[in-house]
Amino acid sequence: MFLIGLILGPLIYSLFSTYEIPFTITASLPTLIIGGLLVGVGTGISNGCTSGHGICGISRFSLRSILATIIFVVIAIITVTVIGRFF
Repeated sequence: MFLIGLILGPLIYSLFSTYEIPFTITASLPTLIIGGLLVGVGTGISNGCTSGHGICGISRFSLRSILATIIFVVIAIITVTVIGRFF
C-alpha cells in the first residue's frame, strides 16, 4: 500500500492541481549514487532505517531504536557542521 501511495499520490495531485511544484536536483549523478549506497549500508548496519527506528522503534520504547535515533541525529548535526564550513 505504501508503494502504491508513492506512485498514485503525485499522479492524483498532478491531475487535480493547477500549481506546479518546482523540482530540481543539484547533486551530480555520482554523488546521488554514492549517497544511495551509503544509505543502504547504514540501513544494513543499524538493522533498519532512520524512519523505522525513529517512528516505530521509539513508539515501542525500544532502547536500541532510541539509541540509534540519538546517534543518527548527533551524526547529522556533526556532518552539517563540518560540511557547512566548506560550502
